[in-house]
Order: sequence, then C-alpha cells, then structure tokens
Amino acid sequence: MAFFDHPFRALVIGSNGGIGRAITDELKQYSNCVECSEINRILFPNFDMTKEERIKDIADIFLAKKEKYDLIFDATGGLEVNGFGPEKAFKQLEQSAMEGQFALNAMGPALLMKYFLPLLPKDKAACFASLSAKVGSIDDNGLGGWMSYRAAKAALNQFIKCASIEQKRKNSNSLVIGLHPGTVATKLSEKYAKSSMKIFTPEQSATMLLSVINHLTTDKSGYLYAYDGTKIPF
Repeated sequence: MAFFDHPFRALVIGSNGGIGRAITDELKQYSNCVECSEINRILFPNFDMTKEERIKDIADIFLAKKEKYDLIFDATGGLEVNGFGPEKAFKQLEQSAMEGQFALNAMGPALLMKYFLPLLPKDKAACFASLSAKVGSIDDNGLGGWMSYRAAKAALNQFIKCASIEQKRKNSNSLVIGLHPGTVATKLSEKYAKSSMKIFTPEQSATMLLSVINHLTTDKSGYLYAYDGTKIPF
C-alpha cells in the first residue's frame, strides 16, 4: 500500500519557504489528509532553527496535543546564511560562515529530529523527511567549491542515517530520509540557477518529492533520494 493511501496527519516545518509552501498546499489537497499542521515564523514568531530552546518549545506544544503525525516534513535550509553565500575556493572560507551553515543546514535539522521524532507513531507507517541536497554527496562531488554548504548537507545526511537506525528500533515501519528537490525556482536558488539547468517550479518539485515518499518501502530508510526517486550516494 502506498503511504498516502490511508488517512494520515502531516506536519510541515518551514512552510513559509517556496518548497515548504508547495508541499503544504499539495498535502492539504489529498483526500486522506486528516490534518496538515505548519511550523513557520508567521505562525510561530519565535521559531529559530539555530536555537535549540526555540525548537524544543515548539515541539512541546505539539507533544502536548497527544497526537501523532504520520509524516513530518522538514523543509528548512538555506544556501546563504548571514549574508555569506557558497564559497568557490578555500581562500574564501570564514569561520563564521561555516558555523552559520552548520547551524542552519545540519545542527538545526538534527535538533528537529531530536524533538519531533517522538511525534511519529510507533505502530504504523511513518516518515520523517528532510530536505537535503545532492551536493552533500561526497561520492558525487566532482566539482569542488561550496565547501561549507556541501559539508553541512553531508553532516545532515549522516544525522539522517543515524536517526533512521534509531527510529527503526522503535517502529519497523518507519522511514527517515533525505530528499534532493532539484534546482527549484525559489529565492533560495535564484542567484545560483543557470539557464542550462533543469529548473522546477516549487509545485513541480513538491509533487515529485511527495511521490517519492509515497512509493518508498520501509527498507529504503536512511538514505538520500532525488526528486525522481533515484538513490543518491552519501
């Protein structure tokens, strides 16, 4: 049975972003979607992915509801952090930029897993999906550059793998996965997208990513998948 063939509750974290908004809007159209809750800075002004106490406070609000969410989708992340964009050479590395990248793109999602994985059910199919990136793949890196962003996403992929192992002990029907959305026409990527690239609208990317989730079996947990379902090596 496909993941969305039965009634489910969903929670989208980062629903104010281009992909997060499109994911949320599409989920709300699913006939089996009983609830699609959102976490963003509009609904939760104190939300900050780089502050553990803020993440915990919001998680506690949802934990207090005593409801489980079959799908938790982490749509957070960013290419530019605190005014620093991806580096092209090692001479451009700066400690503050690296710290910002890891805080937003690795430590933040890891802390989401810490505090939000308990919201997944333990007795049926469940999925925690986090936006990652193909450039976080070490095996696939043939161009170099973008060091801090690459390294942060590589770290996220390791957190995903570790979380999948731990979560499998609690629920054998669980999935913890990373998703590569492709190059999407959002504010995040507009400065870096090239005309030669295949560029998707947020809606196209959302449709493909949710299709990937819908068709993955539980033995596929702990890996990074592209928008077309292709497994990307770590």
